[in-house]
Parts: sequence; C-alpha cells; structure tokens
Amino acid sequence: REKLLNWIEAKTGGNEIAELQRRFEEDSSEGASRELLDALTRTAQWTRALPLARKLFNESRSHHDAESLARVLDEEGEWLEIVDLLAEPELTRTSPLLQGYLITALFNLGRWDDVLRVAREHDMPAEQIDDIDQRVALYSGHWDRLGVQLERAQSALDLSAEALLQWAHIAVVLDKPHLSKVLTRRALQLPDADPQRFIQG
Repeated sequence: REKLLNWIEAKTGGNEIAELQRRFEEDSSEGASRELLDALTRTAQWTRALPLARKLFNESRSHHDAESLARVLDEEGEWLEIVDLLAEPELTRTSPLLQGYLITALFNLGRWDDVLRVAREHDMPAEQIDDIDQRVALYSGHWDRLGVQLERAQSALDLSAEALLQWAHIAVVLDKPHLSKVLTRRALQLPDADPQRFIQG
C-alpha cells in the first residue's frame, strides 16, 4: 500500500506540489505563486490552479497570465468566465491563443452569431472563418445555410485538399453522394493531398 501511495504521489507531483504549497503559504510572492501554478497545471490539477491563476492575472493584467487563466478556465469548462475575461479587445487582438479560447467558449455557450463575429473581427484567414462557419451551421442545425456554403465550396477554386475533404463529408450528411465524390476527386488532384488522410476518411 505504501509503495502504491508513493507511486501515485510521484505521478501527480505530490512531493513537489506539497513543498511549493508550503513555500507559497510562507511567502506568497509572485515567484512562489508562479512556481506553484506551473506545477499544478503540469499535473492537471485545474481546480486547485484556478484561484491562483485568477490571482496572478488580477495582479498583472498581462497577456501571458490571461492565457494561463483562460487555459485553466477552459479545462474547468468555465465558459462564461472566459467570455467575461476576454471582453477587452486589446487582450485578444494580438493573441491567436486567446482568440481560440474565446471562440471555443462562445461555441460551447451556443452563441453562434458571436462566434462568427469574433472570427471576422480578428481578421482570421478566410479558410479558417469558413471552417468556423461550417461548424456553426452543423451544430446549430442550420441545414439551409450549410447547403448554401456547400454550393460556394463547390465553385471555389482556392480550397485546400483538407477543406475539400471536409466539404465532401458535409455533402454526405446532406445526402449528396455524387457531389461528395466530385469534391473528393478534386482534393486528390491537389499537391497538398495526403492519400492516407483520404483512406482514414
């Protein structure tokens, strides 16, 4: 039993975290706080990490600490707090990572229009916006909108092999097997096509 407990403690960073926690309680300096937060996130102890991540961000208001806090909130499924945290445009403007956390949070809250608005406001690449638009239409059940997007994809000449393959799958969902085959053939003819990817489907 003792060996098992020691193994579990080693795997979860128990010894290290216990020591860092003791040092933090004796001296809650920024350095001690950051060391403890790093250890907690490395061992996926998100619930314990959350108050510490909040504290560091509230003190610094830095992009780095915003990214750390957003990561912990994302792991904890705290979507509303992520949206509140990233309501300041200056935080997300220069951080693709924070943009991703914000879009994920809005998506999980079912705020479809806001997902697309944020993607467009941050000048994301057109193909990335199309991918987000596609996912929003799928998850929100807007089949007519998805059909319109599929028609655009059919005539688009600048889509990658991966994007064409995604639309081929969408064509199957919309009961258009012939169009799916057409898009798949187009994808296979492109130089960036990965044959293994097509085998996997």
